[in-house]
Amino acid sequence: MPIRAATADDVEAVRQVARRSWEADYPDMLTRETVEAGVEDWYAPEDLATALSRERTLLLVAETGESVVGFAHAVQQPADDVG
Repeated sequence: MPIRAATADDVEAVRQVARRSWEADYPDMLTRETVEAGVEDWYAPEDLATALSRERTLLLVAETGESVVGFAHAVQQPADDVG
């Protein structure tokens, strides 16, 4: 399964993976409305686009064929900002 840096073209695929993951992992805890609100809040297109341009942010996607099937999002914080 190839893993690569995400691009602006991957923003909607990341949102879809997040949505499907939340629906699969929390079917008895989250309503569809809650999932949608979470995706809009945590994975808003403009926020993901901004994340892609930040030097301390890493957004990777995993692919099967030509489909994005997973992602990882990390932000490096200076040591004095932790804890």
